[in-house]
Amino acid sequence: MDDTRLLDTFLDLVRIDSPSKQEARIATYCKEVLEDAGCHVFIDDSAGLSGSDTGNVIATLPGTAPGKVFIAAHMDNVSPCCGVQPIIESGVVYSDGTTVLGADDKAGIAVAIEAIRTMAESEDPHPTVVALFTVQEEIGMHGSKNLPDDLFAGELTLVCDAEC
Repeated sequence: MDDTRLLDTFLDLVRIDSPSKQEARIATYCKEVLEDAGCHVFIDDSAGLSGSDTGNVIATLPGTAPGKVFIAAHMDNVSPCCGVQPIIESGVVYSDGTTVLGADDKAGIAVAIEAIRTMAESEDPHPTVVALFTVQEEIGMHGSKNLPDDLFAGELTLVCDAEC
């Protein structure tokens, strides 16, 4: 794991405005970063059902070993979350006090992205990894409510916050 890259990703993410129903910019960021890491990425058609400006992001890093692991996080934040200016003091990241930081759940997204990047760069065997980033968790888990019922059936799933 690259601690500097992880922090940089987290800082990028918190600077992207993503209140509930307006997650398209962060979805685009995640899609681009995960495609660069070698994932097949698609954005589902749940936007029409949830009322968001985007659907859920589902990214798959093909495995080099048997098995499948899911990592789930959500893309929206509670307000006030627009115009976040992160400050680092003594190794801790804070907001400047005018907004929330948005670590819920951009920390989960950053960890998922870094885990995928690390596996993609390593020659060590790894299972297929599926990252799922949902919309509208903060206002009722509307993104996860529009996922197929059997998506996680029998699979190991790491949920970085309560969106599934």
